Parts: sequence; structure tokens; C-alpha cells
Amino acid sequence: MRLAFRFIVIALLLAACAQVKPLEGGPRDEAAPVPFGVYPPNGSTNFSGQAIAITFDEYVKLNNPTQTISIIPNDVKIKSELKDKTLMLYWTEPLRENTTYSIYFNKTLQDVNEANDSILQYVFSTGPYIDSLSYSTFVIDALNGQPKKNCVVGLFEHPDSLQPLYFGLTDNNGQATLNYLKEGNYYVRAFDDASKRGKITKNDGVAYKEEPVQPAVKLVDSAALKLFKPLAKPKITTFEYVAPRCLAIGANRIVENGKLYLNDTLISQENIKYYEKDSILVFYRPQENTSIRLQIATDEWTDSTKLRVPKTKTKNSAVYSEHQNIFPNQPIVLTIFDKIDGVDTSKLVVYNPTDSTEIKNYNYQIANNNELHLVLPDFKGERVKITLQSGAIKASQGWTQQEYSAVFTKRFEKEFGTLNVNIQHYTQPIIFELLLAGKTVKKEMVAGDKKLQFTWLEPGEYSYRITVDANNNQRWDTGDFEQKIQPEEIHLYSTTTKVRANWEVDVELEPIEKK
Repeated sequence: MRLAFRFIVIALLLAACAQVKPLEGGPRDEAAPVPFGVYPPNGSTNFSGQAIAITFDEYVKLNNPTQTISIIPNDVKIKSELKDKTLMLYWTEPLRENTTYSIYFNKTLQDVNEANDSILQYVFSTGPYIDSLSYSTFVIDALNGQPKKNCVVGLFEHPDSLQPLYFGLTDNNGQATLNYLKEGNYYVRAFDDASKRGKITKNDGVAYKEEPVQPAVKLVDSAALKLFKPLAKPKITTFEYVAPRCLAIGANRIVENGKLYLNDTLISQENIKYYEKDSILVFYRPQENTSIRLQIATDEWTDSTKLRVPKTKTKNSAVYSEHQNIFPNQPIVLTIFDKIDGVDTSKLVVYNPTDSTEIKNYNYQIANNNELHLVLPDFKGERVKITLQSGAIKASQGWTQQEYSAVFTKRFEKEFGTLNVNIQHYTQPIIFELLLAGKTVKKEMVAGDKKLQFTWLEPGEYSYRITVDANNNQRWDTGDFEQKIQPEEIHLYSTTTKVRANWEVDVELEPIEKK
């Protein structure tokens, strides 16, 4: 009988055994605990009991059994009790008729000395046979298309159910396989189970199929589930003071065209600089060691927060430049965190760093309140050095602009490529993104049926991401599981386009068919 019991539990080779160093003086124990006997046997049919006993070949200890022991379908709550080398599992709830159950031990059992463990499975049926149907699917991130690992994929009895009847976990490739399934119609959902409660909660990322599926023998569903995070509550995400006269503000919603109040005073648009529709710079002079209350009010949302202004140790305002490589027909841009009131050109020097020859035929203008734009007409493919003495830029009273020096290089036109993208087959509004090494370098809102041209592109392999902006609000909208709204489609093109220096390339993009 002992040999007959050897087949009771199937080890799933899903993970390596966890091990620690052995005690001195004896051979190293390389094996996880081995089941020696079970009642009733693995694979039993017409099961009607409420307990299972598993005996091991050595003394074992349990690793968080309430979290690591699970039963599928999830109809009962399993309790565990360890007596010597025997593990007792029992429950009080009734099992459903003619159903195959699987009990998983996810690194639950460890030997006492070495803490080796494994993933085990025990199968039985309350009917005359073991169900043999299966269902496999894939889960990807709805935003970037990457596989999602360690997500729960569940089969649900009803479209509004939150707790799955059958479930499994995705692997590193985002694939999950559910076995021993009963014939029928099921609703497929995937969720990241952030609460570790084994059911969908309001904070979980979720993916779902609208139509039910029917498991079959080794059924693989090639249409991936797209996991999306629920829409976060509108709020201000950034509120920082940047000396001497700026407040950096960001939100998880569009703030453009909204009303902005500081200490209940409405801020005029001329004192606001937009970087993006959800991130701005406000020109505002606070008192040190005081609190500022910010309120943003739009037609869609309202939020407020506070900031205490620190005491400034220095009265020097920094100068910075985002780019040292200057594209053709573009100025050199110097920025400070204050409104620029004027420029003292006697303290601004532009010269050739090779021979120290001073360059005087430049023009300048003040743009966007805090930007100094320098234009050098004869500056082509060369290097120039710009030096600002303290006080060259006139700004806040009592503050001095720091000394600044940097070298800029003007690039030749022939160093860049041009890309023409035909997106005429897209008739809906879209958000078009041109990617280089996975990062967005160009972004345009397009009404559809259009050709785009991108100039001054660095040579390289470019790819594309297109968001179908169904509601034309110029942003990607995540889904809503409660309202059964899928996230807006994102088309990621795997084929890249090679852009060469001094070349012009034409590309036509067809909409990716929705599976």
C-alpha cells in the first residue's frame, strides 16, 4: 500500500527549492519533503468527505498555510493542522456536485532542518470522473504592451462576480493555464490582487473579456487580456517652491483652462507657464517661513493642498539650459526660476572657445517670462561659449543671478534625418508618439486622415505608438471595470524604421486589427 500511495501528490516544477546552509557533520539534504501516504488517494472520484490526511517521509513545518494553501474552485475555506509527520486538511462547507477540485501547496511545506520546499497539487472529484478541460491566456499591460507576471487569472460564474471559481497565476511571459476545468461558460478576468484577498477589489488593476469563454482540451486563447489600473482620484501631485519666484505644480488631471488660487487669490494666466497640460510653473513670490494654500478648480475636478516655504540660505538664482546641442534654426535658451526684467549685455559674453574671439553679432529676446533666447546668425556647426557675470540677467530685487558658463554646439542640418509618416487610414482622433529607444521624442494630437513630417531627427531606430483617442480629450483613458468600459486602444508597432543622417524616409501605418 505504501508504494501505491507514492503517486498521491504531483510536484509542479514551477520554482526551484528554497534552501539554507546545512548543519555541520552530516550530508546535505537536497530534497523537499516527500509525501509518503494520503487518504483518500490523489485522483479520487465520488469524493464525499470533508478532510484529507497527508503523511510525509520526514518531519515538516508549515509556511503561512492560510496564504499558501488554496483550493480551486474556491468554494470552501481550508483549515490545516500538523500532527508529527501528518498534515490534516479539513473544511466545514459542502462541496458542489460533479466537480473536480485542485488543492495547491505553494511552498507551504518545508523540512525542519533544511527548509527545502516545493509547489504541490492534489486533485479529487465529487463526481464519477476528473474534469480534463483547460484554458490558457495571456495578460499584458494595457499601457505599454509588456507581459504582466504574477497576475491572477480567474474564471467567474457571473459577469459581476468578484471572486473567481477557478484561478491561476501568470508566469514571466504573462501566460496562465487553468487545468481540471468543468464544461461550461465562464467570464475571464485578470487582476493583480494588490490586497492579497483572492478577489477583485477597487484598487486592483483589472483586465477582462466581455464575452464568456468555454474551456476545451488544451484551449489557448491568443487574444491577450489588457490589464489597466483604475482611474485614480483627481489630485494635485506636485507642489514645490523653486527659489526665488516660482512654484512647480503638477496633477494627475489636466489643469489647463482651470482656475488656480494661491491663498484664495486667483492667479492670472500671464503668471502661469505650461510645460504640459498637467504640469505648470507659476511665477509667485512667497514670504519665507509662511504657508501657501493651493487650490485648483476645473469643470471636472477640484483639489487643494498646502506648502510651507523654507527660509532661503542664499540669494543666488541659478541659470540652466536644457540642451547644449542646438538644432538648426533654433536659439540658445537660458532659463531662470524668476521673471526676467531685462539683460545687461555688458555682463554677457559670447566667444569662440577655440581662439577666444568674441562674437558680438547676436540678438536676444525674452520669452515665456523666464527664458533668455540668444540667436547667432553665423553660428553653424561650430562651438561657442557663453559666460554670464553675476547680474547679467535682471530679475528679483534682492536676488543675484549666479555666474554661469557653458559651451554650446550648433549641429549641421546634414547630421539629421527626416521621417514622413502616413496615418491616413486612421479616421478617429489619435495621439501619435514617435519613440527612440523606448522613449517618446515626438508627440502629436491628430484628428486622423493626415500625413506627419518629423525633421531634425537623430539617426537611429524609431518605433511608433498610437493611442486611439475615442473621446478626443487628448489623453489616454484607462478602463472602468464596474462600468464595463475597456481602456482606450494603444497600437504598438513592433517594426522599426531606420532613420539615417541626411536621408528622408516615408512610412505608412495601418491600424492594428483588434483581436
